[in-house]
This record gives sequence, C-alpha cells and structure tokens, in this order.
Amino acid sequence: MMKTTRTNPSQRHRISVIQFPVRRARFFIGTILWTATLLAASGAIDWQADYAIPPGFRVQRDSTGFELPSAIAFVPHPGQGPKDPLYFVTELRGKLKVVTNDRSVMTFAEGFDTLVPHEELPSHLGEIGMAGICLEPEHGYIFVSYAYEDKDGIYRNAIMRFDTQPQVFAVKPSGQKRIAMVLDKFVSNLAHQIGPLTVLDGNLFANVGDGLSGIHARDLTFAGGKILRMTLDGLPLRDNPFAKDGDPNNIQNYVWALGFRNPFSLWAVKGRLFAAENGLDIDRFVEVKRGADYLYDGEADASGANALFTWSPAVGPVQLAYDNIGDGTAGFPEEWKNQFFLALAGSPTDPPGPDHRRKSLVSIGFDFENNRLSQIPHPFLRYVGAKRQLIVGVAAGHDGIYVVPMFQDAEGATAVLRLDYHPDTSRPVTVIKPLTADQIIASKSCIACHKIDGQGLGTVAPLLSRLTLTDQILRKIDTPEYAEQLRKIDALTSEPFIRFRAARDEIRNAVGVEKARLWIKYRVLEPKFDRTVAAMPNLGLTTQEAETVSSWLVEPSMMEDLKLHLHPVLGNDLKKRAKIFGLGAFSGALLTLAITALWIFVRSRKK
Repeated sequence: MMKTTRTNPSQRHRISVIQFPVRRARFFIGTILWTATLLAASGAIDWQADYAIPPGFRVQRDSTGFELPSAIAFVPHPGQGPKDPLYFVTELRGKLKVVTNDRSVMTFAEGFDTLVPHEELPSHLGEIGMAGICLEPEHGYIFVSYAYEDKDGIYRNAIMRFDTQPQVFAVKPSGQKRIAMVLDKFVSNLAHQIGPLTVLDGNLFANVGDGLSGIHARDLTFAGGKILRMTLDGLPLRDNPFAKDGDPNNIQNYVWALGFRNPFSLWAVKGRLFAAENGLDIDRFVEVKRGADYLYDGEADASGANALFTWSPAVGPVQLAYDNIGDGTAGFPEEWKNQFFLALAGSPTDPPGPDHRRKSLVSIGFDFENNRLSQIPHPFLRYVGAKRQLIVGVAAGHDGIYVVPMFQDAEGATAVLRLDYHPDTSRPVTVIKPLTADQIIASKSCIACHKIDGQGLGTVAPLLSRLTLTDQILRKIDTPEYAEQLRKIDALTSEPFIRFRAARDEIRNAVGVEKARLWIKYRVLEPKFDRTVAAMPNLGLTTQEAETVSSWLVEPSMMEDLKLHLHPVLGNDLKKRAKIFGLGAFSGALLTLAITALWIFVRSRKK
C-alpha cells in the first residue's frame, strides 16, 4: 500500500507561494528564449550580402567543405557522369581536393606535403604552403606547387605531378612523381614561394617568388624571382633563352624570364604568357616574354618596370584566369566577355572589414592585336563583409566564373563561389555599391598630394580641413576677380571649356555651402573647368563620384564621422549596421528581462 503524506494548510500555502513564482519565471524565460529564437531565425545572417557584384549577376555557393583553399583549376572537357571530376582545389595545408559534377567534394591526394607553419593564418608566419595548380588534359596530368620544410627546418619549393586518366581525369591518382628536383637546392620563404603553374605548347611554366632575397632575382644561378620553363617531366629545355646545356641540376637551364619579386599569377592564352606580380609598394600586370628581364633587384622602384598596368598602393594580386574554355562567360553581357579575371587578395594581416580594392575580383580587358590593355581593371566582385577574408582563386568554368575565398563566410562555410548572369532571377542580389568618399579619395591616391584632416602625405598640394574648407573656397570664389576669370574662360572656344559653360553658370547662381560644393564637384571632374592651367590631374571620376566627394568635403557631420569610425568594423552596409545595432539592443533587452525573472525567482524562494 502506498504511504500518504499529509500536509497542513500552512505548508500547502508555503509550497504554492514558491511554486507559482517558479512556474511563472520558467514560463517567462521560456517565452523570451522562444521569441529570441524566432527573431534570430528570421534575421539570420545572409552571406551573399558580403559580396558586391554587378547588376544582373548572382553569386552562389557551388561547393563547400574546404580548409584554407588557395587555388582552383577546371577540367576543360569533363566527363558526363555525376562522379566525374569537374574542378580541383588546392588547400594551403597540403590537401588536393576534387569536386565532381554532382558537387561532391573528395580528397584527391594528401600527405605529400606535411608542412606545419609556426603560426597559423592570419599570422604572417602562416603564409606558406600549397599554392599553385594546373591541369594538362592530353596526358591527364595534374601539377601542384608547394613549399615544404626539410629536415633542417628550412623551407624549400617543390612541384608534384599526379597521373590520372587523359582528358576526363579521375577522383584518385594512378601515380605521383616529384619533378624539377633542382628546386631543392634553393631556399623558399613565407609568401615569397613557388606559386602558379601553367602549360603552354606542351611545356610547364612555374613562377618562383624571390624567397625574400630580391637582390638575387636577376641572378641566373638563383631560382627565386624567375619564371621557369621545363618539360612535363620537370627537365630543362635546350631552347630556353639562358640554357647552357641539358644539365637538370643547373637552374640556369630552366630560366625563361627573370627579375621578379613575387609573381603570384600566371596564365597562358592565345600562345602568350601573362603574369601579375606582388611588388613592394607597386604591383604589376605583365606579358612574360622569352628571355625578358623585369628588373626587380630588391629596390621598390623596379616593381613597376615593363608593366602593362600597375597598382599603387599594392593590392596583392594572386590567381589569374582567362575564359579559355569559351563558354563560361557565354551568357555574360559584352563588357564582361573576353576578359582576364584576377583575384586581389591583399594580405592575411589586413584587419577585418571591407576594402574596395583589395579582397576583390577584377576583370582586365586586353587588346591582343595591339598588345595593350583595352580596359583598366574593373571590379567584378568585391568582398564588403566585416569578417576577415581573402579572395585567392579564380577560374572560368563552363557555366560562369568561379571564385575561391580562403576563410569562412558569415555563416561559417568555406565555399567555392560561382558567379553567373541571371538578370531575371527573382532573388534580389547585392550589386556593386557606389564607393564612399574616403574610398574614392584612396583609389585616386589623392592623399599622396593632399593631407586631408591630418591624413596623407600632403607634400605637393594644399592641406585640407573639412571644418574650414567651405569658408576658404567661398573667400576665393565670391570675389570680382573670380567673376572676371569665369568671364574670360566663357569666351574660349575649345574643350574642355565649352563643355563646362553650364557648370560655371551653376556656380554663379549658387550661394553659400552649395556654391562651394559645386565648385569642388566640377574641380574634381575637370580641374580646368574654370582655368586654363591646372596642376591637378583629371582623375576620371564619374559625376556621381564627384558629387560624393564634394558633399563629403564641404558637409562634415557627426554621423559621417561615426560612419568613418565604424567602417573598419562593420563595413559600408548601413542596413547591416542597423541590423547589428538592433540585434544588440534586442539582446540587451532580453538579458534585462532574464535577470528580472531570476530576481523574482530568488526573492520568492527567500519569502
């Protein structure tokens, strides 16, 4: 028989007094957590919002499951089966992965490179590993380049060749072989290691960084700072420009071009070879020609020699691609067809946050007939998120342009991205956003001449303070002398003076701050709009960019200053900032309610 325990009324009252607040607190806290879960789900982070792309395009994850991916290479003519290889991805720490037609991700090879860095990325000590890949379909060869650590703890460069099925390749190698063993004789170094590879006319080309010994980049007895040419077995060719004999142990027999610092891009197209190089303060895009000397010898000024295009300040160019396949950009608008695509990585040590030049993918138009650029590098994709990220790989696939970010995205995935053109897609996508004023000023190197609010070199142009600039301009242009100057310019019958006649009328009719803003707008659009001689160059700004800069310069505000301070942490996306602040406020309210519920519970227990 079950024993019954009796309680007197006072005990029952005490129990109910305790139980009721406990139940109430549990219900209250549960409701809060349930509501928070729903709100968090509805406001989940959208990783796509971290990428700015042109209108009509979309960016999607094509495959996931990588760790520090560093480069990508497509199978030119893949098989039709779901498990046939589509592309290969190198990982910095030594795994080579294959992605099949059904987007399965498998480890193709590992264990051949066992380098363990002294510190992992984003530390500079982690900038070393497996960084280059190319495919040779006729034999089914896959070549990868990497740095390894020898038994004495010294970094060396190496090339591994994997054998697979010709044309369609395979998900596992049938054999592997270290080639170009001559590289073992030379020291590699952080970031300045062996990099990209490509095959041209049945021969293998390899870019080798200077190993941080730029003084030897033009020395034919030193491997660093060179582009090497060899057979598919890793042997020198007797017709190489500096070859002395066929000795595979003499690095001079391999040299195709010299005088590089860190050429981390290489691509063969239309029988020609192109590279992009990480310089000191200047990066460059070059055509690599037989026997050419690109003059780098450790001095910063040499970084821009013999270039088709230069970037200053440096942007960190990495993998380069061209649509050799011919259909990856088939559906693209004309402006994006027949282009080079170049990944700009910046540096792993860059602080988290967006940068409109580094951490992007640019397209480069090239006129092969006239041997010159037909279009300067133009942004195709920009990383605008607040997390640490590097854009390191690019390839032209069969259905779009593929991009490799190295680190996890906002949702924690490390993915290969695919950009294709779908102007009718129902899902809104992030488009290339207008640059902010500080970004425009940085991209045009304005602070190389000016010092603005204490920032910049300010060596050859007036120092500018946004707090006093409007008054300074008005004192200059609200004068009879300036009015007479405009009258004389109006009488001129050549360009650009005719084109800006209406602009001068606008300034005449404006007053106050608006007059100063208009003057700056037209001054940065065309420095000669109101004078015949101007030391300031034409920066090639659009009207929108000129208006952005002029408004920023003459109308500083507390909100603008707050945006500038938040920029490195939260980026330029105001909606994202509002979401973050809103979630922060909501989280604070939840915490306050939870603490209140806990206080009620404890107080009830005491009673």
